[in-house]
Amino acid sequence: MNKYTIYWIKQEVAQHYFYKCDILYRFLTSYQDNKNRQDLSIQYRYITHDFDKSHLAEHIKSYDDHLSIKTHQNNQKMTLYKNNQYMLLHIDQSYLTCICTSLHDAEDMLFPILRTFHPLFFIISHTENKYGWISPVTNTEFKDRQVL
Repeated sequence: MNKYTIYWIKQEVAQHYFYKCDILYRFLTSYQDNKNRQDLSIQYRYITHDFDKSHLAEHIKSYDDHLSIKTHQNNQKMTLYKNNQYMLLHIDQSYLTCICTSLHDAEDMLFPILRTFHPLFFIISHTENKYGWISPVTNTEFKDRQVL
C-alpha cells in the first residue's frame, strides 16, 4: 500500500516555493519527524491552512456519483470506493493522509476532487520518497510575480 500526506499550503508561501519543492519537502518532513519543536510548529502553522473536515467531506461526497464513500469518526476518516479501487483517507486538522494501492488510484479517485477544492496542495509520498504539487502553476496564480 502507498501512503501520501497532503498539505494545504497558503498562497503567499506557494508563490515563493512553487519551484523550490525540495526546500518545502525537507521542511515538512522535518516537521513531521519533530512535531515537539516549537520553532518548526510555528513555521508549519504559518505556511499551512487547516482543513474544515465537514466542508471537505461534503465536497468529496458531492463530486462524483460513481464514487462510494463510507465515513467514520464524524467525517474524520473516509473509505472511498470506485470500480475495483479503494482508498482510506484520514482528515487531520492540518493535513490529509491517503492510503491506497497505487498512485494511479489516488490520481483517479482523490486528486481530481482536491484540485476542484483548491489548487495549492503539496503531496509527499512516503512509499517512494516523491513529492510535488497537485496542480501545475498557471499564469493567473502568480500573474504579478516573477517566478524565476
